Amino acid sequence: GGLPHLTHLAMGGCRLLGDGALASIASSLPRIEHLLLTEAQGFTDAGIFAMEECTGLKSLTLTPMDDVSSSGLRVLCDYCDALESLFLGRCPAAGVGTILEMLDCCIHLQVLVLTNVPPMTKEEIGTILESNLNLKCLALVPEKAP
Repeated sequence: GGLPHLTHLAMGGCRLLGDGALASIASSLPRIEHLLLTEAQGFTDAGIFAMEECTGLKSLTLTPMDDVSSSGLRVLCDYCDALESLFLGRCPAAGVGTILEMLDCCIHLQVLVLTNVPPMTKEEIGTILESNLNLKCLALVPEKAP
């Protein structure tokens, strides 16, 4: 079953998509390289853990990520170590320590965009920039003030 030759999938505004969609994609699209799921129902660690089979992912965009923990983010990078581009929207679990661990796993990462991250100091941002010399684009958008 599935679509064994599909390498690119982009779905935006599908509010019914969530963890189940990630599990289905992982099991039915073995060659997926580029995945974009935006404005979905939301993702949790369970959905991220289901992506264990997605070892060939080069580009990943997921939003919202409000309910994914720092452990889920680390696991994502363990599974998807071929990632070159990663965009995670509404990702408050992405603190400095987690970002550094993610960059340590994703040695091919060139583009990292994270929104709704906790505020960071200039020194912390400098440490992030120095941790991965392949990184060409880094965008860390802080949480909006209430």
